Amino acid sequence: LAAGDQASAIYAAEDALKHYAQVLQIMPRINVDSQTLRQLYTNRGHMFEVLSRFDEAMATYEALATLAEQRRDQRLEMTSVLARGALMVNLTPFLNQEKGRQFVEKGLELARDLGDQQAEVKALRGMLQYYLTSFRDYDEAIVVGQTTLSLARELNWTDQEAYITHDLLFLYLRSGALPQAQISEVQAQTLWHQLGNLSMRASTLQKSSRVHYHLGEFDQSTTLSREALELARISKNIWWEPAIIAEAAHNYWALGEYDAAFRHLGEATQIIKKNGLPDIQISYLTYWQLQFVVDLGLVEPGWALVDSLTVKRLDHPFFPFPIEDMLAVFRANLHLLDGDLAAARQLYQTIPDELRQFRTVDLSYYETPLFLAHLTLGLGDYDQAIFLADKLMTLHKTGGVRTTLPDACYIKGQALMATGEIDAARQTLIQAKVEAKALRARRIGWKILAILADLEAQLGNETAAAALRQEARTTLDYIIDHIPKGELRTSFMTRPEVNRLLLEGHRPGSPDKNEGSAGEGTQPR
Repeated sequence: LAAGDQASAIYAAEDALKHYAQVLQIMPRINVDSQTLRQLYTNRGHMFEVLSRFDEAMATYEALATLAEQRRDQRLEMTSVLARGALMVNLTPFLNQEKGRQFVEKGLELARDLGDQQAEVKALRGMLQYYLTSFRDYDEAIVVGQTTLSLARELNWTDQEAYITHDLLFLYLRSGALPQAQISEVQAQTLWHQLGNLSMRASTLQKSSRVHYHLGEFDQSTTLSREALELARISKNIWWEPAIIAEAAHNYWALGEYDAAFRHLGEATQIIKKNGLPDIQISYLTYWQLQFVVDLGLVEPGWALVDSLTVKRLDHPFFPFPIEDMLAVFRANLHLLDGDLAAARQLYQTIPDELRQFRTVDLSYYETPLFLAHLTLGLGDYDQAIFLADKLMTLHKTGGVRTTLPDACYIKGQALMATGEIDAARQTLIQAKVEAKALRARRIGWKILAILADLEAQLGNETAAAALRQEARTTLDYIIDHIPKGELRTSFMTRPEVNRLLLEGHRPGSPDKNEGSAGEGTQPR
């Protein structure tokens, strides 16, 4: 047992499990006290979790529950209840928030009855994780997290302090409080380094990568993703590996490098299939792929992805809104791209007010309100478009979220143009251009340049308009070169607004745009 605990302390999970297996062989021949049993089963189950072997972790905790019943031992019961509850309120194959919350609340009651402060810390952390996976009140969750962290520090319990700090990092990230997230990230990394927990260092780096993505620091985000992936592979954390790979896809998307974005999603999908991880993880990746395809304005591939998500049962609790409501946003956008304004408007009316008003701010799925804002603009609901754009801009003012800023300014600028506020529109679109250029956000940058060029032409500033169109074409050339060859690239290039810009760039005596290749050398560039 001592050898197993020593290995467990430095997260040498496989070594620890070998020692604990020997303990289980010896144990039936001797009398073992309750404290030793709690220590053995907790550590053994935890090492299974570190290796993402969640079935064996749950079996370990259920075996402890059986021992608790046989011995009529409340402390063993409390330990088992809390461990099982933690698996149910986390993103594991056993995720079931409400049942998990019942386990956690029962464990918290037993901990307080028994005066066990360490168990109370674990129970409170379980409540914090419940908030994280159920999209409940973040203000209340932060209070619970900070209370739990203070108690862990009073007990000098470094291991739990590290886990709680990691949970707070995730909480601050999702609620859009990026400065606080950065502080928690530094604290968590220091603690994981001290504890030698490579698996959790990988998880923390993944969340830090997401923080830097939202800050608009794409290179830093990509570097952190690579470091996280290396640590996940060293620590054999298969559970986090596909999530880390997929995380980097958002950076490439923002930069207009769609080939790399799709490649990362494909690689993550293969790892999930190869290792038998839950299908829901593939659904998340399909949902991200849908965002990228709709952003490119590709109708047929978009409908194929929507259909694949509709076929699967996705009433999964780890979405902030019902999946059908989120998919309705993309269906309506596809109708809009297809020129069916009536169908888009009809579908828009079915989207609940909770989503249409962007009341639940969660950066895990902030792209859905982003696409909703683009939809309202296309439907001509300019007041609502400005309302959503302002909410996205507020994320920057209050929490430092910069990735959405170019989109928000672009949407608001176009809405102001449509309502005749030309001067305000021009200033807003210039701000969008500055932000997109600073971020190298090409995916939205070319659209901003194109609409700003149209506005300058409308104002009679032909020289400025020509320069903006040339800049837009240069950006488009980069994007086209970074869209996978074949159907996706061809479909993008035949979009009316894309084709118009490319054709405007062709003048007598200039290189023939048709000489380039979208697929095998036959499509116009």
